[in-house]
Amino acid sequence: MAPPVGKEVTVNVSNGGQGVGRVTAPDSAVNIDCLVGPSVPDPGTCSDEFLDAGAGGTFSLVAEANPGSTFAGWSGCSTVDGNECVLSFSSDPADVTFNVTASFDLDPSNECNMAFGTSAGYFLCAETATSCTFYALLNDVDSCTTRCASLQSTCLASIRDTDDTCTQGDLGTCDDIVGDRLCECSKP
Repeated sequence: MAPPVGKEVTVNVSNGGQGVGRVTAPDSAVNIDCLVGPSVPDPGTCSDEFLDAGAGGTFSLVAEANPGSTFAGWSGCSTVDGNECVLSFSSDPADVTFNVTASFDLDPSNECNMAFGTSAGYFLCAETATSCTFYALLNDVDSCTTRCASLQSTCLASIRDTDDTCTQGDLGTCDDIVGDRLCECSKP
């Protein structure tokens, strides 16, 4: 049996800012659905490869900022239309790789970002007019009680596994020392 005719198209999405947002591909043939941002837990699928039958084509990626972040722009796209990155490739038989960067900035009007945005592993989960809940990366020696206290906040949980929507995964107690994990902190 002959190998499939066409070329391999590869797309890689990377982070270009301090904020957090989701990048998706509306075309079901392109499996991109991920969070981009510094120290993002469980980013999802930020790269994909697929075969083109040889005719060339166009597909797009869409960026949406998470709460507390703003979308700042794309780089590496064929064209850009607002929050949409359009990638085009010709019928040339050579394989093609797209390395694109989605940049999200911390929203400077967001009080939680201004207070905690430079903390390692910071990821805003929720915010009300009087409080915010966020993740902070835990080091190898502190407990989450200590880590959150260093950020003038209260520990809600030590998180061993988590997903990108702040749904709690395998929780530990605030006093567990579990290096390279996340603390869920709350600042009233």
